[in-house]
Amino acid sequence: MRNDEVWGLENDAWRSEVRNGLTYHWVRSIKHKTRKGAVEYLCPPVTLEVLAVLQRFAEPLQRQLEAEILALQAAPPSKESLSRLAQARADRKRLFLSVLQLKHNRVRVLTTAACGSAMGKLAKAAGTCWSLSPHQTRRTYARLFVESRMGRSSLIFLKEQFKHSSLSMTQLYASNPQQDRTLFDEILFEITAYKSELLGAWTGNVPLSGGAGHRIMALRATSHASRQALLASAAEQIHIRATGHG
Repeated sequence: MRNDEVWGLENDAWRSEVRNGLTYHWVRSIKHKTRKGAVEYLCPPVTLEVLAVLQRFAEPLQRQLEAEILALQAAPPSKESLSRLAQARADRKRLFLSVLQLKHNRVRVLTTAACGSAMGKLAKAAGTCWSLSPHQTRRTYARLFVESRMGRSSLIFLKEQFKHSSLSMTQLYASNPQQDRTLFDEILFEITAYKSELLGAWTGNVPLSGGAGHRIMALRATSHASRQALLASAAEQIHIRATGHG
C-alpha cells in the first residue's frame, strides 16, 4: 500500500471471507493518487491482528479529535477554524494518527515526512545506513511474490491467479475490481525481470537439450539491437513453468 492508502485506513476497515475452503483477509482503504476510490488489499492474518492493536492505540487520539470537533463547532467560525474542522472530521476514524507538538498538540493523520522519518529511524536502529523509504516495500513485496514458492517455481500459478491465458494482466481485475492495479503491474515487471535473468543463462554458447532447448537455441540467431533487447523480447514470449521435478 502507498502512504496515502495506509493513512486512509479507518476503524474496522478489514474483513475475512472463505472461498472454496480457503480464508482470505482484506484491508479496505481509499486510493487518492489515481482517484480510483475504494480499494482492497489482500493481507496475511497477522495484519488484522496488528490493525486491531493499532485501533486500540488510536482510540484516545480519536476521542481527543472528537472533543476538538465539538469545541470548533461551538466556537465562532473563521477561515482557519473551518479548515481545521474539515480536517479533524476527515481524520476522526483514522488509525495512523499522531500528535503535532509544534501545532499545539493537535491530532492529525501521519504525513509523508513523518512516515519517511520513522522508517529512517527504523533503519538506523537496525544498524544500517540504508535510506529506507515507504515505497521500497512495494517493490520488495513484488519481488518476494515472484520469488516465492508459487511465484518462482510455477508461473502457471500466477496465470491462474491473474485469470488469463497469459501474464499480460489485461483481464486481471475480473475477479475483484477493487484490487490495486499498479501493484500488479509492479509484480508483472518483476516477473519479466526474473525471466530475463533466467533466460540470460540460456542465451550463451552452452548447448541445450530437448525440444524446448532447441527452440531456445533458435532464439540465439534472432537479430536484436542488443543482448538486453533479446532477453526482454524472449521474456515476453516464453512461458516458464515447473515440471514437478525440475
